[in-house]
This record gives sequence, C-alpha cells and structure tokens, in this order.
Amino acid sequence: MSKIVMIVDDDTDLLDGVNEVISSAGYRTVTEVDGKRAPLLFREYGPDLVLTDFRMPGLNGYDSYLEIKKANPNAKVIFMTSFPDDVRLRDAINQGEIICLKKPFSNESLLQVIENKIGH
Repeated sequence: MSKIVMIVDDDTDLLDGVNEVISSAGYRTVTEVDGKRAPLLFREYGPDLVLTDFRMPGLNGYDSYLEIKKANPNAKVIFMTSFPDDVRLRDAINQGEIICLKKPFSNESLLQVIENKIGH
C-alpha cells in the first residue's frame, strides 16, 4: 500500500503542482488549502507525512503543526516556505523536529526530502 502525503498550501497553483509531482511518484495524497482544516484531515486520514506551507491566512502552518503534534506526537512534518528566517521556524529546525523546503524548490529536492523522511 502506498504511503499518504497530506499537502497544505493556500497557493492553489503550488498545491496542484506539488500534488502532481508527489502523486506521479506513487504516493497517495490528501490536499487542503486551509490550515484550519489540516489537523482535522490529519486525524481523518492519518497520513505518513504532512507537507505544509509555513505562512497561511487563518491558522498558519506552525500552529497547524502544533495541533497535528497533539493528535500524534510522532507525526512527520515538512514545511515549505519563502520565509526561512522566521524565528519560530528556526527554533523548530534547531530542535531537530522540522525539515524546511525553501520555495522555490525543485521536484527532485521535494521527492528526495520525502523519500528521506518516510521512504516509499
């Protein structure tokens, strides 16, 4: 059975592109544009990995991450961001909890990070 990757980003073009790359690599995907719904979808689908934008309107990726970690402390999360210097993001990276993909990233980088985090 293929692994499930949940993708959360308010930029629908980026969301669609990332979804296509990940799906084409053989992963099952769940997508969402609203960070507020991400923890609910996480509980519903139990994905192997969450790939989320860091800055989103409403519930941002970091706060969504905190809610997901409450649901499953072992949840694997990768942030995508154009703002890698955010203090909360740097703190999470320094604690060794988070991997961050700086936008724009290549399809190869995306798939390599996913492979390293959850395999195939």
